[in-house]
Amino acid sequence: IEVTKGTLENKTSGQNTHLKGDFEAAYDLKTVSALGAAYMPEGLTLEGQRKDVIRFESNYPTAKPELLTKNLNADASFGFDKAAYNGLHIGKTDLKLNVTGGVAEFSIPEAPVNNGTMQFAATVDLNEESKALRLKEPMQVLDKIHLNDQLTHTMLQNLSPVFAQQSNISGFASLTCNELVIPFDASQKEQIVIDGIVQMDNMQLKAIGFVGAVLGQTGVRSNFTAKLLPSHILFKDSVMQYNEMEFHLDKYPTGFSGKMYLDKTLDMKVLVPYKLDIDEFRFETIQIGGNLSERLSVPIKGNMESAEDMLENSFEAMLKQYAPDLIQRGLQELLENL
Repeated sequence: IEVTKGTLENKTSGQNTHLKGDFEAAYDLKTVSALGAAYMPEGLTLEGQRKDVIRFESNYPTAKPELLTKNLNADASFGFDKAAYNGLHIGKTDLKLNVTGGVAEFSIPEAPVNNGTMQFAATVDLNEESKALRLKEPMQVLDKIHLNDQLTHTMLQNLSPVFAQQSNISGFASLTCNELVIPFDASQKEQIVIDGIVQMDNMQLKAIGFVGAVLGQTGVRSNFTAKLLPSHILFKDSVMQYNEMEFHLDKYPTGFSGKMYLDKTLDMKVLVPYKLDIDEFRFETIQIGGNLSERLSVPIKGNMESAEDMLENSFEAMLKQYAPDLIQRGLQELLENL
């Protein structure tokens, strides 16, 4: 960090210390972000050559220097040429940073992210031992950002079993948040909170794994286009949960409700795009625009790796459930014909 000009005052009067600074500095963000890792979410990288003005002031008891941060007031211009976080690639961004009583507040009015946009207004309490970014107010955080493999593995696979075993996903997503908390320490995942509405469009998926099992009765065997209708999600205490998450997998509506844990354990119901034709003893597909109330509900409980088998076993169980009635009906018809 090269200070090009400025002043720094450090005065002690009685039992108190007054620290004040006002300077202009040039720095390399790639180096500074490595040094300041404790004040950034783990996994966030910043790059760019910057020259900014920083002002700060703090009055604190001389015998308790740890209170410097709690009494810190500051303002600074800040920005970066590019940044990356868990598959989000952010373009050049400028913002203002203000600190009052050790609580930092900043906002990104709009920034390019994965060919979409992001806006963000957050606070960080610098006095907390476990620091975290907290959304200041409800807002649309992401708008039509393009999906990639890193986003799939770090985020989407914790959203729904639809994304298990998927790769080379394309499409775009939007996220509006009522509440968002991101801890700086990546190991403290139990502190993550996401309460909002997620939507995805024009996704390119493969008919493999769990998705392949869902579409097994439809004839879809290769890549297809999918979308996620606007769905309310709540991730809290390491659990993702939702009451209604509706996907259009090709032309087949598939719904989800329940819970998904970070260890990939599922406890949910899947509304598969089928109804059971008792007379023909077979599954009949339900397409978009059909009567969704007729869809079969399949419970999925256990590890996500076995979700495909659980779904297929449920299909077999449904047929077996009605088999005695069908046999009885067939015997009755045979006796009547005789």
